[in-house]
Amino acid sequence: AFVWKATADVILDKVRRYLLGSGSATLAGEWGEYGTGDGQFVSPAWISSDTSGNLYVSDQTRVQKFTAAGAFLQLMVSGSYNPVARWSGGYLYLVDPSTQRVERRGADMVLLASWGKSGSLPGEFNQPRGIAVNPSGYLIVVDGGNDRLQRFSGGYRLGAILTGIEDATGGMTQL
Repeated sequence: AFVWKATADVILDKVRRYLLGSGSATLAGEWGEYGTGDGQFVSPAWISSDTSGNLYVSDQTRVQKFTAAGAFLQLMVSGSYNPVARWSGGYLYLVDPSTQRVERRGADMVLLASWGKSGSLPGEFNQPRGIAVNPSGYLIVVDGGNDRLQRFSGGYRLGAILTGIEDATGGMTQL
């Protein structure tokens, strides 16, 4: 099976594909170069895939869509922020640390919903840094500045706030 990784190396600015074996990973391909054109990157940091195998790569200012082989398909969204994107269920979810918001966009990139604002109350964010959708369909947002995870239902209602403390080994213990 292939595993994809976006390297956030400012020198390389590439997406790399690794083939995982028994305890090893072999470089199986790469694409990209530094720049702001189609298929180019400025510090790629996040990568996600859809059910068709297309890849969504976000860098400092945009999200681009590629085939599994690395051919550029389209610019999905751009702006002056550092988007973190996750493709799930036909929607692109974006976390925008500059506006402290989460956005849900359709396949045509039309904004369908957005929520959040700066703060520390439930449903507010302080430098959101990551996003995931769990197998039950809950959206999990890494609220970095508030040192917590926030879980939202499909209706964007806050379902839980998960916090933790660092244990002696550097791992996190859920409270």
